[in-house]
Amino acid sequence: MAKTKPAAAKTAGRRAVVLNAARRKHFLTVLADTANIAEAARQAGVERSSLYRLRAQSESFRAGWDEAMNQALDDLEAVLLERAAH
Repeated sequence: MAKTKPAAAKTAGRRAVVLNAARRKHFLTVLADTANIAEAARQAGVERSSLYRLRAQSESFRAGWDEAMNQALDDLEAVLLERAAH
């Protein structure tokens, strides 16, 4: 009989990271600064898949994510317009 590994062991030897409020906030802060999901996830110490799963499940987290991206894109647009003008 083949033994199956528990769900928690499916992280390929990596520790499961709890996506607590501090990590969520850090992710959203970096996302607002960079518009880069991979970088924000790395800096928050969270797997992107966990963030996307939470985004799908939590309306408030999804709203925070959208707001962070909107802020980042607004900032990027302002920089581009400034560079184009000068």
